[in-house]
Amino acid sequence: MPDAEKTVFISYRRSTSRHLARAIFMDLRSHCYDVFMDVDTLDSGEFERIILNQVAARMHFVLLLTPGSLDRCNEPDDWLRREIERAIELNRNIVPVVEEGFTFTDAAPYLTGILSSLPRYNAVLLYHAYFDAALDNLRTRFLKSPVYNVVLTPTPATEQAVVQQQIKEVVEEPPQTLKQVKVRGMFNKAVQLHAEKDFKGAITIYSDILKQYPDNGMAYRNRGIVKIEQDDFPGALLDLNHAVRLSPTDWQAYHQRGWVRYNRGNIDGALADYDEAIRINPQTAKVYFRRGLARQVKGEFDLAVADFTDAIRLEPRNPEHYNLRAGIRYQRGENEAAIADWSEAIKLDRKNAVLYSNRGEAYFASGQLLMALADFQQANQLKPNYDIIVGGLAVTYHALGHINEARKHWRELLKRDKQYNDAEWAGKQFNWAPSLVEEAHKLVLML
Repeated sequence: MPDAEKTVFISYRRSTSRHLARAIFMDLRSHCYDVFMDVDTLDSGEFERIILNQVAARMHFVLLLTPGSLDRCNEPDDWLRREIERAIELNRNIVPVVEEGFTFTDAAPYLTGILSSLPRYNAVLLYHAYFDAALDNLRTRFLKSPVYNVVLTPTPATEQAVVQQQIKEVVEEPPQTLKQVKVRGMFNKAVQLHAEKDFKGAITIYSDILKQYPDNGMAYRNRGIVKIEQDDFPGALLDLNHAVRLSPTDWQAYHQRGWVRYNRGNIDGALADYDEAIRINPQTAKVYFRRGLARQVKGEFDLAVADFTDAIRLEPRNPEHYNLRAGIRYQRGENEAAIADWSEAIKLDRKNAVLYSNRGEAYFASGQLLMALADFQQANQLKPNYDIIVGGLAVTYHALGHINEARKHWRELLKRDKQYNDAEWAGKQFNWAPSLVEEAHKLVLML
């Protein structure tokens, strides 16, 4: 049984540091340290009971700092923040392990409250070219530091089995070579640059990875995604073709290639990719949403509604899912169903003028003119002088008999474009239902 001076808790951000944390874990274990790091199998309740208790049960707190690892630490409930706060409160020997590419300057916005003290701790600098030397430095210098006035709280007997199971899961993972850990660090850096909109930097790193590992499907996929954001759809398609060939079970590669094909007008190809992505992973709302868009373009409205419904089921707090489903229902004359969807979307996004305007059209088409007027007025407050909203106000005022208000608003449109003298043209511009176009005809005749 190791003594207290050889007990270590490894704290890390799963999305950016998982493989690096495991490499450090295994190195310390091989040198007889009693090490703990959490894995993905604990729920939030167990986190409260077990993870924070493990910080209390161990002398040393090794904190992995990689590019992007402290993002979200300004959120009070962030798990990494809570681990760090616990270690500081308990006066543990906090040892930041700083990977190349990480800077406290970049992380400064996230170091609020007690976390503002982090840059003052002595850190181990981790350069992948000197990985073994860095770990030797960690063991022989930083984990030897004397810790005064520290009382360890032993792991409760009721938690020991779970803790040992966590350790066992980490130990039994497939081993990572130093080269693999280095590549993982390069991936993390590229992801961080992508998030910062440094597309050129991200592409450079993915290209460097592919020079070393030309069969790495994930690097092709990620580089393709960056190219999509640059509107380089031909380049993205080439990369995603490689990704699908090399990683035929990578649903994200099919998903992203589907989006490229959709934007290039290959709707059938997009649908085939979305079908495959959903077959592999049927639990991602965005794929259903995008397949719904493609089906809508093809005129497969029943299938599109089904896809938007699945997107809502998986991601019920995204107003755009309701908006798109409502749009199809409105075009099919299903006004009450469309109103219900737009009402849900508005609950989720109360400052979106377009949602109010859309619902106003549906209210108008269903004969609920006062409700339509209220929606167009609200839309106009949120987005003044937007043509389709001004047009909606004009025809609704006219239908309610407020002729002067109706003329005033339609004349605003005419100042911008004389083609608004043609009600049919305006109806096509706004994609209006027949009832609004008919009212616009009456209004134009009275100008």
